Amino acid sequence: MGADVNEEEIVDTMSPSDSLNVWGLPICNIISKPNSKLRNRIKSVVRRLSSTSQKLQPTEMLFLTCNMAQVEAECLSLWISVVKAFVKQSNANIVFFSFQCLAPIPDDIDPNPPVVSLLLKHLSSFVLGGFVWEKESLCLGTLCLVKQTVVKQKVVELWDFKNESTHDLKLRASEDKRFFVHHSFPRALVDPSQMSPRPGYLQTRWIIRGQSIDVVNVRLPPNGACRFDPQVESAYALNRRKAFQYMSERLTCGRGGVMLLCGDFNFRIDTNSLVKAVCGADFHVQTAAGVTQVFESPTRTVPVVSIANEMFQTHGKMNGMFTGLFLELRKFDTEHTAVICDDSASLMQFNELPVTFPPTYPFPSTQVASNHFPYAPISCPSWCDRIFVSTKAEDVMGQPSYGVIGLDFAVGLHKPVYLKFTYRSV
Repeated sequence: MGADVNEEEIVDTMSPSDSLNVWGLPICNIISKPNSKLRNRIKSVVRRLSSTSQKLQPTEMLFLTCNMAQVEAECLSLWISVVKAFVKQSNANIVFFSFQCLAPIPDDIDPNPPVVSLLLKHLSSFVLGGFVWEKESLCLGTLCLVKQTVVKQKVVELWDFKNESTHDLKLRASEDKRFFVHHSFPRALVDPSQMSPRPGYLQTRWIIRGQSIDVVNVRLPPNGACRFDPQVESAYALNRRKAFQYMSERLTCGRGGVMLLCGDFNFRIDTNSLVKAVCGADFHVQTAAGVTQVFESPTRTVPVVSIANEMFQTHGKMNGMFTGLFLELRKFDTEHTAVICDDSASLMQFNELPVTFPPTYPFPSTQVASNHFPYAPISCPSWCDRIFVSTKAEDVMGQPSYGVIGLDFAVGLHKPVYLKFTYRSV
């Protein structure tokens, strides 16, 4: 019953021909034969139904993927304040964090990483739903926070993969492998310079109002170097595609097929196509001392872009690609289509909501960049941090919202990306 219930009205409007069965108690002709006990019993039933209706309010769910690379200890409090403000503004009552590159625990006093402990401290209206992580090589962690009003309803449970059963929440810093499935990607797919932390994935399963929801925390292999070389770019992209296939072949989904992939996918802009589109057909390339400079023509003296290992410096007309609405830049964001959306080998198909936010990587970690180029000049800005959902997950997503937070704060190389929706039971 979604509306307010008036038990007097229900009882008094029943006709002698009405026949009900409430909790196994047959009630017939109660108006023609008034009975105070029956009348009180019906009132009790109606009150309980009304109370249940009021408790099961819509579940507002928020998923955030957060790569913590170069979020230094002195900046962590600022990061927490930004996330805290957004969580409160979202009105979510169940929040999932997918962390990549979690910092190691400094001591044995607190079993949680610093970011988790601070979130628990500052989001006081939430309680710990569960925290599982793999810290030995992947440094991946998944945190669930549940608003206190929802905890009382017991609508969230954590899945035990080994015993195929559910468990109460409030698991702290659990490294018990019953509660997650994880794999590192094969070494052959990872550049030697990017082995720590090791790219891989961490899967958890949560039962929310009886519906299984799998949350897969992903970090695909990153590029090893920034170069103006289509063959090198293609090799990195191919390794990410193979890594995704490796993962998709091993993923299993709970009943209902609802799965979210949250993480740092390391998808990169097609830099070569971008530079050629900006420079035109007469572009000229000059390489010296390990730095490649691209000019609009052989007669130009100022390059459009300078590219080297850990260097991506733009000049002149290239700067406009990284400000404003990024509509032109989005044309070169194509890698995810081949890796995920067109992955015919996967048992499930995944989609992404429209991307209307700026690239999420790389940002200056401790200082503000220039207005014409708000990114750290170490790599071509790209949409690395993303959330993909299975086609079945779209059935439970009411009024979804997809975006990025913290653009105005210089904290970390990556910006957190969120997906918010009203949960609908199926």
